[in-house]
Amino acid sequence: MKIPRRYGKNNILMDIENQGGNPTPLQELMLSINDLKNTYVNLSKITIHDYFNDVNLLSNKDCKTLKSIIENSVQKMSAFSIHTAKSKKVKKSDN
Repeated sequence: MKIPRRYGKNNILMDIENQGGNPTPLQELMLSINDLKNTYVNLSKITIHDYFNDVNLLSNKDCKTLKSIIENSVQKMSAFSIHTAKSKKVKKSDN
């Protein structure tokens, strides 16, 4: 089975509907990751707009709060060391 490169919110929601409306913990995580990605895109647009147009859509306090949230989240997520099958290559012995 070929694994899709992207599997969006609509695909996940269809799967949840097809299995009776009860999402698995993994599907809930996938939906949360989608929300995180959308938040990143929106914040990125706002910061770039502020930076190049000398506008302050985000206050200094907002920037510090968001930076703290991001740093804490990254620190917590880094505890989950995920390795793909490619990174688990078995070393050949020298025999």
